[in-house]
Amino acid sequence: MAVPRPTKFSSYDFSNAELYAATRFDTLQLMLFQTLFAEAAEERLALTIDTSKPDEFIQREACLRGTMEAFDRLISLASEITAPEAKDAAKHVAGIPGN
Repeated sequence: MAVPRPTKFSSYDFSNAELYAATRFDTLQLMLFQTLFAEAAEERLALTIDTSKPDEFIQREACLRGTMEAFDRLISLASEITAPEAKDAAKHVAGIPGN
C-alpha cells in the first residue's frame, strides 16, 4: 500500500505496481478529462481583457492554464506508466489472477 510522506500536504510514495494501477483510467474517465481540458481551453481562447481590470484577466487566465495542465497531466499519465513488470505486479495488487 502507498506509504504516506511526512509533509504538511497529503502525499504518498507509490511502488511501480501501485502507480501503474492508479493510472489505469477507463475510456469514459479519459473522455471526461479530455472534455474538461477542451472546455478550459475554449474558455481561455475566448478571454478578453478589460483594461480597467487587468488583474481579473490575469487571474482567470492562470486558473484556466492550471486546469488545462492538470488534465493534460492526467491524460499523459495513462500512457506514460507502462512498465511490463509493473503490469504483472498491478494485477497482483488488484487481486487479479495471473495467466
